[in-house]
Amino acid sequence: MSREPVRFAIERPCVLVLDDEPTVRRAVARILRLHGAEVLSAATAEEARCALREAKVHVVISGQNNGLGEEDGISFLSSVRDAHPHARRGLISGAATEAEVQ
Repeated sequence: MSREPVRFAIERPCVLVLDDEPTVRRAVARILRLHGAEVLSAATAEEARCALREAKVHVVISGQNNGLGEEDGISFLSSVRDAHPHARRGLISGAATEAEVQ
């Protein structure tokens, strides 16, 4: 089965990836860059807010876990919706118990 390349609505979208796990941020960023996106990364909600203030971000992808600092990914994305209504939002989760991984 061949896969169609991802097509963005704009030439080079800016995507902000927020997750407390560095390996998750790097993996998601690598995939997005392969498809032509500019990628900003943040490990905490506060870092992500700084990035949102400094750049025109088109898409925000957040992990749902609680390791983001003062809030979880869901509440962060809710605040993004209010402050940056133009930005698309997405939630990712890799949460699994040890039993699920085995």
